[in-house]
Amino acid sequence: MGGGYIGVEFGSVLRNLGTEVTIIEAHDRILDGFDFDIQTAVQQGMSDRGVQFITGSKVKALEKDGDLIRVSIDGENCPKMITADLVLCAIGRQPNLENLGLESAGVEVKEGAIAVDSLSRTSQSNIFAVGDCTDRLQLTPVAKAEGKAAIDTMFRQPQTIDYNTVPFAICARPEAASIGMTEDQAREKFGDAIECYRTSFEPLFHALSADETAQIKLIVDRNSDKVLGAHMVGDRAAEIIQTLTAAIKLGVTHEQLQQTIGIHPTESEEIYAL
Repeated sequence: MGGGYIGVEFGSVLRNLGTEVTIIEAHDRILDGFDFDIQTAVQQGMSDRGVQFITGSKVKALEKDGDLIRVSIDGENCPKMITADLVLCAIGRQPNLENLGLESAGVEVKEGAIAVDSLSRTSQSNIFAVGDCTDRLQLTPVAKAEGKAAIDTMFRQPQTIDYNTVPFAICARPEAASIGMTEDQAREKFGDAIECYRTSFEPLFHALSADETAQIKLIVDRNSDKVLGAHMVGDRAAEIIQTLTAAIKLGVTHEQLQQTIGIHPTESEEIYAL
């Protein structure tokens, strides 16, 4: 249940171990919030490996039937019932704030999470909160960065987190990663000034077997030539996209990337040829 990155990652792992996997997702596409090309490529790649997808649908009920579980599904153009040995629920999580004494301490809670300002300070100026309990970005490195920034704010100088340049990875097969804006986000903000550079290629490592392809996509603001986002599907996508994080954060332009010489033969050199 759930086609976000957690559901996709566990579905990929279980399929690679030989399990028959069906992913049920409420949205029309898996990986809601990721770039359209990543959503499409990851779903196609997993489908090619035998994972079944039921999108635009929700699980209505679960019922035990001996050793099996009967899964009732609510959606159009999909089976109304499937059976499974195991159901994994990966539809998101909410902060667990029980027994923290927040009300006694006068700490404000808003929409189920601890309310904080840009410095991670709560409604009580001497109390800070970081990580999933604040329900900003539920990622381990983000929580670590928030903790470091909070300590700097307390004892050195105020420090905030730039949530717009947080890299994301989908540790599935195929692997995928993103940094910055998706195409939809960029077009919503900059309109027709957006230029997308794409490439699809066969990594040299797989040249003989011809069983893998990779995709790289750059989102560029035509007016400033700045790279607003980078997205990749393929082997080592997370490591490759991570190398662009600092560059995009510092405002690298498309021309500067084109003037950069890559290492041959690597997948990441394709970035500099776009």
